[in-house]
Amino acid sequence: MVQKLLTIQIKLRSVLFIAGMSIGSFSTNVKAMDSVVASIKSQAEGLKKCGIDFIESALPNYVAPNQPVLAPSTMPLFPIPAVVTNTLGSLSNPLDSAVNIVMDRIDKSGVDLVGKVDVVGQNLANQIAIKTDTISKNLVTTVNKSMDALASKTLQQVSGISDATLHQLDVVSKGLVETVDVRLKSLMAQTTSELQKISRQLVQDVDNKTNATLDKTTQAIDTMQKKVIDDVNKKTTKVLQDIDAMRTDTLTQVDLKLNQTLKNGAVLVGGVIVTSIIAWYGLKFIHTQVDKHYGKPKLFSHTSKKNLYQRIKELVHKPIVELPVIISTPEKERLLNGVIESTKIINTKIKAGNPHLKYSNLLLWGPPGTGKTMFAQKLAKASGMEFRMMSGGDVSKLELGDALVSLDEVFSFARKSKQGLVLFVDEADSFLADRTKLKTDSPTRKLVDKFLSETGSSSNKFMLVFATNHEDVLDEAVKDRITESIKMELPTHAERAGILKLYRNKHLMDPEYNSAEFIISVTTCLNDDKIEQIASQLEGLSGRNLENVIYGFRNAADLTVLGTLTPEIIRSVVKRALVKHVQFSKKISNSESALLVQLNPAAEELLQTAVAA
Repeated sequence: MVQKLLTIQIKLRSVLFIAGMSIGSFSTNVKAMDSVVASIKSQAEGLKKCGIDFIESALPNYVAPNQPVLAPSTMPLFPIPAVVTNTLGSLSNPLDSAVNIVMDRIDKSGVDLVGKVDVVGQNLANQIAIKTDTISKNLVTTVNKSMDALASKTLQQVSGISDATLHQLDVVSKGLVETVDVRLKSLMAQTTSELQKISRQLVQDVDNKTNATLDKTTQAIDTMQKKVIDDVNKKTTKVLQDIDAMRTDTLTQVDLKLNQTLKNGAVLVGGVIVTSIIAWYGLKFIHTQVDKHYGKPKLFSHTSKKNLYQRIKELVHKPIVELPVIISTPEKERLLNGVIESTKIINTKIKAGNPHLKYSNLLLWGPPGTGKTMFAQKLAKASGMEFRMMSGGDVSKLELGDALVSLDEVFSFARKSKQGLVLFVDEADSFLADRTKLKTDSPTRKLVDKFLSETGSSSNKFMLVFATNHEDVLDEAVKDRITESIKMELPTHAERAGILKLYRNKHLMDPEYNSAEFIISVTTCLNDDKIEQIASQLEGLSGRNLENVIYGFRNAADLTVLGTLTPEIIRSVVKRALVKHVQFSKKISNSESALLVQLNPAAEELLQTAVAA
């Protein structure tokens, strides 16, 4: 390796020496050319000076007219003839020309020489660069190969050393392990023997001390037992004697008091009977007066009024008002919320004392089970008003006289409301039918007249909310008292799915009333995807019908051994609900054909097996 490096160093020095020689030769040539040029210039100047000196020496006294003086001022001036002047001019011009030509040739030769030297120098530099690059690459390659060989040889040597060292270490470690194992076994044997001796001695000492302690304890217990038994016997004897004496005294006193009580019994019984009779009639009178002034009319089937216990409970624990949840489309929800907000504002201003505001009456119409009653309850709660519900069917069942009196009680009660009253009239078409289609002396006509006389103008005490399935049969005067009419339609697919999820979570997922096993079965069998499928199958069913389907799942599961929900139960309950809906739809008259169900493919597929069954 060192020999190769020395060889490369010698070659580089040779190249640099040759380059230096070339450059030195170039410098020498340039200097020689400069000398030649200077010599030529000197010869030309000398030649020119010789000519001038010759003329001055030959013609010292002749000076051409109007020419500068060539001699000193003391010399006599003679006019120089023209022939001399011309001869001198003809001699001077060729000499200058010759000098200029020589100088031009010298300059051209210098330029050519400089160009050639530049070309030679550039070629020499390129050759030096190429040779230097080649030498460097060869040097790197050689060094790499040498280093690889050295590393390989070193690794081989180290590997040989490592193998030998590892072998020696393995031998030493095995010997060390064997020595330690022998010593440990010997130490363990000695330790075990010592521990056995100590344990045997300890067990013997414990047995001796335990036996001694047991003997002493047994003797002490026997002594204490005898003493306690003696004390108990003495005290028991004394207690029995005291009890006998007390029993004798008590029997004597009871006999005396019983005799006295029997004498006064007749007077006491008579007083109780008289007092009871007076209290009965008094309570009856009070109940009559309270019911007359404060009781609810008998036509009310539902009320939001709380009893005394509920009011006291609300004073202690203020309840959280929970509004009924109504699943509807965004458009219907905006419409219903608008009614609630306007009613709330009117009720607030009326309570504040505004005498110019009146409540607006509302009509809710559409198929049964579409949430009319639920919305009326929500309207009352959200507006901070009382809620009373009466049914037109109940009014039509009464005798005419009783019905008129009952209506009078209803509106008398409504006008006393301090909080504002939502009077919900369900099945309004049952007794508020069109009078033009009734006889003059018809009881229903008189009921309509009575109702209209009570509701001639809007009130600041109560708000009427009518509910009917057939809005077209209402009397025109009743319709005239209605401010806003809202159609409550059958739920869409999205609404059906939302209703089913609502009642599933409310009735089937409540841990207070359902077991953990049942809730797990509901989560598995009645997930959201299954709800969506059922909603597609039960198109045309109302919200009440869908709630009954959820109740059907709960009841059918209770009849099973495990009490859990299964896919078979779900399918069976949904089939029954759909079959009932189809059978009901077939019985509807042509005038009500708008309510006929239009089965979708999902419902038809489910009914195929149901119809066969």
